[in-house]
Amino acid sequence: MISRRSVLKAMLTVPFISKPATLCALSLPKMSVTSLKVYVHGLFAHIYNESTEQIELLPPIVRMPGHSHIYRAGSFTPPDKGHCDDHSIHEPDLLQGEEYRLHLENYVNEGSFPDLPYDSAACLWTKTLSLDKSLCFCTISLPQTDQLQLKHRVKRNDGRPIFEGPDVTTFHIRPSSLARTFVFTYQNPLEKGKSDPFQPVLLDKNDNEIWRPKDDSGLHIFAEPPHSLKAKQERLAVQAFDRVRAMLGIQLYPVPFTIQSYDAVKDDEKVEELSTGERETKICGVDAGGEVMNCVGVVVNLQQ
Repeated sequence: MISRRSVLKAMLTVPFISKPATLCALSLPKMSVTSLKVYVHGLFAHIYNESTEQIELLPPIVRMPGHSHIYRAGSFTPPDKGHCDDHSIHEPDLLQGEEYRLHLENYVNEGSFPDLPYDSAACLWTKTLSLDKSLCFCTISLPQTDQLQLKHRVKRNDGRPIFEGPDVTTFHIRPSSLARTFVFTYQNPLEKGKSDPFQPVLLDKNDNEIWRPKDDSGLHIFAEPPHSLKAKQERLAVQAFDRVRAMLGIQLYPVPFTIQSYDAVKDDEKVEELSTGERETKICGVDAGGEVMNCVGVVVNLQQ
């Protein structure tokens, strides 16, 4: 019997041809997985684009005196505890102006986005978006999935709201916490208790291979500072958030805060859910990691 699932698999299983490698491309053997987690760390606009059926990640350009973001993607590559002075150990850097996409060969896309995470992020919905792409460092497109976990959360401890501005009223933006890591999971539908394997690959706009999984650590994507902010430097985090606000053309502003205004939500965090700086703190004991407003996601449901 021909099932809907077998028809979808036949439609999606297209021979994949890699282009010749460049200086920024890799040549890795295909690895089949039955589940893939994509960890999105830091300051991104998450666009749920209904017309393209893609989750589009847009990190803003943050380059300011004393405060810049790093942009990286790859398998989980924490610092080696025995070589903490070697700062070359990290995920590969992304290129400014590049367009990346995650291709999942033999993955059955059942066509749905996650529910909007109103309680842990700023969420908006619109049919038009005044996007200023000149403020965007790069674009990363992910296939649809309805499986999303909100991790590495913080809450205000002074009773004040997190955001203010006209869009708070328009879109009822009143999260009780803020997630700094979004974890998307991809898995084919279960059949007789098992799901079929698929082959992930991250491609650039010329279809050069940038990443394939080498283990089960998933794909980690970063847009955040590798350093911590000190007291009286909160304005730098706000200025970083202003970049994503200006990029999206929204009217949303952080309520004034200090570094002491937020506490971590006890989520039994794993080291792979932390920021690149905070995992360095945990492993090497150094002072690193960003603050709240330069490490959060803004979610936009771009409707048809």
